[in-house]
Amino acid sequence: MLEGNRTTRSLGVSLAVGLALVLGSCKEGKNPTGPGGTLSGTITLAAGQVGDVRATSVTVYLTDPFAANPIALQTDTASGTPDTARYSFSIAHGDFYVVAWKDVNLDHIVDSGDLYGWYADSVDAGGHPVAAYLHVVHGQSIVENVTVSVKP
Repeated sequence: MLEGNRTTRSLGVSLAVGLALVLGSCKEGKNPTGPGGTLSGTITLAAGQVGDVRATSVTVYLTDPFAANPIALQTDTASGTPDTARYSFSIAHGDFYVVAWKDVNLDHIVDSGDLYGWYADSVDAGGHPVAAYLHVVHGQSIVENVTVSVKP
C-alpha cells in the first residue's frame, strides 16, 4: 500500500511540474505578465509609396490580428513627420502582434487608400497578411519598426 501512495504522489508531482512548465511558457494567447518593458518604433512608408504617416494608429494585439475576434490590448497614435512617425507602449512580458493603420477616408474600414502594415510584413501565397508575433521578456525594451503601404 505504501508503494502505491509513492507512485501516486510521484505522478501527481510530475503532472503539477509539467503543467506549471506549460502554463509558464509564452505562447500566442498567453496573458501578459510581470514587470513592464517598452515596445517602441517608427512607422515609415514603403519605398515608392506616397502618404502621410502622422496620426497612424498602432495597435498591440494579444492574439492574431488577422483571425476572427482578435484581442487588442493597447492603441497609440504615432506622431512625427509625414515621412516618419514614432509610437511607444509600456508593455508586460509576453507574445504580441503589432499592426499600424491609418484610416485615410475615415470610414472605420481597412480599405483602398488606407495606410496599412504589421510587424514582419509577411503575406501568404495569396497575398493575405500573415501575423508574426514578437516576444517581450520581463522588463525588456525593444524597438520594432513597421512599414506601411497604401492599400490598393
